[in-house]
Amino acid sequence: MLFKRVFTDEINDIYYAEKHITKTFLKLKKAAGSAELIVCFEEHLVQTKTHVERLEQVFELLGKKGTGKKMRGHRRYHQGRRRNH
Repeated sequence: MLFKRVFTDEINDIYYAEKHITKTFLKLKKAAGSAELIVCFEEHLVQTKTHVERLEQVFELLGKKGTGKKMRGHRRYHQGRRRNH
């Protein structure tokens, strides 16, 4: 059960990061000064959106919903374990 919770928290962190990167690429694309740079951001944006879609499929398989919020509970768990060893 702990593994599933930690795994879900990790996937949530990755989901959060990919959603954040998507927003960042949109901003960078708008601010880009050259057509070549715009194309690069568009390509990365497509890839990142694909990552988000795949993560949403993983959540569906787990019967969970991605929150898009950074989870920190598993980090506290691991930090506590390191102190005890």
